[in-house]
Amino acid sequence: MSRSALRRLTSTPSRLMCAVAITALIPLLGVAALTITHQRDAAVESAFERLDGIANAQVGQLDRLITSDIEISELRTSNQILRTALSSIDETPNIDSETLVTTLASLMQSSDRLVNISLHQTNGELLASVDEGAPDRYRAEGLGPPQQDQSSLMLVGANGQPSAYSTRPVIIDGQIAGWISIETDSSPIADMVNDYSGLGPTGETSIARQTEEGALIIPPMRFKDNAALEVMIPASNAMALIILAVNGVEGRFENTVDYRQQEVLAVNRYLPSADWGVVVKMDRSEALLGVSTFTSTVLVSLLVAMTLVLILSLAIIRSIWTPVREVIASARAVSGGDQNEAHRPTAASSSGSQSRLIR
Repeated sequence: MSRSALRRLTSTPSRLMCAVAITALIPLLGVAALTITHQRDAAVESAFERLDGIANAQVGQLDRLITSDIEISELRTSNQILRTALSSIDETPNIDSETLVTTLASLMQSSDRLVNISLHQTNGELLASVDEGAPDRYRAEGLGPPQQDQSSLMLVGANGQPSAYSTRPVIIDGQIAGWISIETDSSPIADMVNDYSGLGPTGETSIARQTEEGALIIPPMRFKDNAALEVMIPASNAMALIILAVNGVEGRFENTVDYRQQEVLAVNRYLPSADWGVVVKMDRSEALLGVSTFTSTVLVSLLVAMTLVLILSLAIIRSIWTPVREVIASARAVSGGDQNEAHRPTAASSSGSQSRLIR
């Protein structure tokens, strides 16, 4: 860098420009940073409120379905024909299975969600079932004879689609005389998770039931084909959101990734009546999309503001500094002139000397 350029950079106007730029830039940067941070926090909070609302609505719908299954199975236990058949097993070994099947089939008409009803003895032996292939399907799913109340245990139904399996005891004279098991259509669950209203292009709901191996996904998944009752999240993946959910850990999760290794915002819920977990999530980039646009706008505005400040400052500094510089230059000129006059003889004195010499 030449000396002249260095002098220009270190001149008083340049120093004034640097001071103005720094003084204006720091507050503007601070305001921009605070504004962007506030906007980001507001966007995250808004996204979580939306996810919480969707999760709560979906959990409420699932609870209603589970409650409905319980009510349906309990109503079937009060059927007098089935109760009479169970109470007379010891006296009448040869049960009229056709009558029982007819009775079960008629009970199917009371709910459009019912896909099968089965009647079992206390030892688990099947007395009657609307679906003759049900026992084989139950065994294929690892289900043994009914021995306890179960609610909405998901399995593959006769039509190949997921169905909810529930059991209730038939109580006669204070004793368990047998068991009623029902299967109900689970398509409302699939319809619910396939409704992405409010979730945007990256939002998704995952529902799983707890098993010994981990969490078994129940309905379809948005970004994974053939997931229903096929995808198992292992229990060893203890920090997976769905594993946390089936273990009763609920909350909001901001710094996490999903099965696609995408950063997401997520909330989860636990349904104790069925040991189900629910995760509702959306990509973090989608939630902060508006913030990215806002940040770009703020930065452009900041650049424009700084440019205007510098231009205005330059004009003001020039308007002030130009007269000052002229005064300084004049002062220097005058100062230099006085010194010369002090050593220069005047014209009068010079002529006087010459006249004296002539004489």
